[in-house]
Amino acid sequence: MDLFFNADALYLPTLYGDVIEGQGRLNQWVLTPAPYFVPDWPIYFAMHGALSTPYHAIAGFFAVQIALTFALVVFVYRKFLDSQGAWPLAAASVLLLSWLATIHVQPYNFLLSNAFHYGAFLLLLFSIVLLNAGLESDEGTAKKYAVALLLLVAASSLSDKLFIAQFSLPALFCLPFLYRHRVRARLVLFGASVSAGTLLGVALYRFVVPNRVSGSPGGFFENPMQNVGELWRIVKAFYAASPFVAAILVLFYIGMIWLVILGRRRKQAVDAIPAKLRFLVLFNLIAPAFVLAVAICRTQPISDRYLLPVFFLPIILGPLILYLFLRTSAAKNMAAVAAAIGAIVFLAQLVNFTFKDFSGIRQAYYPAEVECIDAALAKHGLKHGVANYWDAKKVRVLSKTKPTVAQMSVDLTPFEWITSKDFYRPSYEFALVTFDQRSGGVDEKRLLEINGQPEDFAQCGATKVFMYPQKKLRIETAPRGM
Repeated sequence: MDLFFNADALYLPTLYGDVIEGQGRLNQWVLTPAPYFVPDWPIYFAMHGALSTPYHAIAGFFAVQIALTFALVVFVYRKFLDSQGAWPLAAASVLLLSWLATIHVQPYNFLLSNAFHYGAFLLLLFSIVLLNAGLESDEGTAKKYAVALLLLVAASSLSDKLFIAQFSLPALFCLPFLYRHRVRARLVLFGASVSAGTLLGVALYRFVVPNRVSGSPGGFFENPMQNVGELWRIVKAFYAASPFVAAILVLFYIGMIWLVILGRRRKQAVDAIPAKLRFLVLFNLIAPAFVLAVAICRTQPISDRYLLPVFFLPIILGPLILYLFLRTSAAKNMAAVAAAIGAIVFLAQLVNFTFKDFSGIRQAYYPAEVECIDAALAKHGLKHGVANYWDAKKVRVLSKTKPTVAQMSVDLTPFEWITSKDFYRPSYEFALVTFDQRSGGVDEKRLLEINGQPEDFAQCGATKVFMYPQKKLRIETAPRGM
């Protein structure tokens, strides 16, 4: 449940509850460089509107996201293959991803959640299709593709700046390598389209997002070796969780390197690659390299959520590239049959894992800890309080009383990170104190130094509820970002 109900994943449920269901103001929300405008916002808002509760909306979201992934993968494959090859290969690919997500292999489990950059990865797939189709089209159609790509890149860069490292920079890097195989004007056209779309998205962010996080890490080269060590930890954890998939990824990247760099028969490998695959093969190698380089060099600590193309591209596009390299129809038919068998096996595994204990599937989610907090607050009719980042959204979304909970740093200063400025007040009625290994939690000693002993107290699991009716609880005033 932590994947669906941690503070990061509860960004959209909290936003929806405040702005759509409540009386909150969108222009008071403080957003990060990844606001997830598309496709996360429309999917989640539609699911919440249709299904009424955050619990069911989150379930609906990941169902729609899997369906959207399958539709987009089929769309990608149909640009290169007939239906005989496209459908079984796409089905096998997406069902494998779904199974890995269901058995909690990170980062594939982000397929099931919002707000972990998976939406940017879907936009990356769509952008690949547009760019590749534009490069293969005639002159008149190419201009239409270029305009569509510009708009898509702008929306994607506005929605999640990580898209720039995942698609824009790798695409611009790949285009010059296709010089001998494309008209120069065509490469310039699409290079300009990607560049203009990226710049437009970055510029629009400054107008669309009035409240940006303060102190957002944006430097480079401060902790590269530390990030390399963290990357190695991620790789080891991934191998321990799924050695088979790790081996597939290693073989995939070795194959891409062999094709692009080593060459064969004394010709550059790019010349030996089928024409419609040249950009795809180059991009499949360059994009993960850019993502890894940016992640290592950034000041921000590395996380597997920033590396989705590294893990997802081989599973999604690897089968397509392999299939297109097969020379005979018999080999392609065998590959299609193998993919269909694989799809059936993955589907069986997925169904077995999902429904092996059907009685354990919940119809609602109301943790005992939140129920206890609700009871404590209802005793005095308390509505406005403070908590650390990891508890504030969870209580706000899962509570039946829907209190306003302002996020605080350890030292009781406002922590303005994907939250609303309207949640902050001159004084409050309660504080939730939980020790958290990630942030340390609200400093209990400092809280009592400022406000004295509470008028009432409750222990709800690991959370201490300090109650100060009649808005007697005060905090520091200087806000802090992440």
